Amino acid sequence: MMGFNAPAVRVWLPRLPNSAYATQTFAKPNLVDVKGQPVEYKLERGIYDHDKWEDEIRIQSKGEPARVIGTIHVRYPVRIREASNEDPKEKLTEPATFVKLPMVFFVEWKEIDISYDLPIQPPLSNTEIGKDQPLPKVTTDTPGGKVTVTVKQ
Repeated sequence: MMGFNAPAVRVWLPRLPNSAYATQTFAKPNLVDVKGQPVEYKLERGIYDHDKWEDEIRIQSKGEPARVIGTIHVRYPVRIREASNEDPKEKLTEPATFVKLPMVFFVEWKEIDISYDLPIQPPLSNTEIGKDQPLPKVTTDTPGGKVTVTVKQ
């Protein structure tokens, strides 16, 4: 297992029960140094954290990375309803691992593509390691980064 003080790419989902049923697919990102040259790394996939409404990938680099570039695909259930006995089992979906919510029937999905080009943030200081970091109250720009979100119809 990698350290939790490694650079990470996180996606925060809406603070709604629907988010526990969403799926996030992180494509393998590109990690580059200040000259734009590839940097070797190992990738660790996080799991959805329902208490923080987030999912992530963590990166353990073998060099001096400056930026991480990649994409995330989110399949988000915008309309759900309680399952009934008449619903075919293959149309029902369970929530994310460790989330205690019932199986539901999906009425409508949205496909969302997120592309990112982000600077690598420095590791936490020794006094911050192991402490919960504050959650963002609103989505803000990442200084020096670019994120594009496309919702497909």
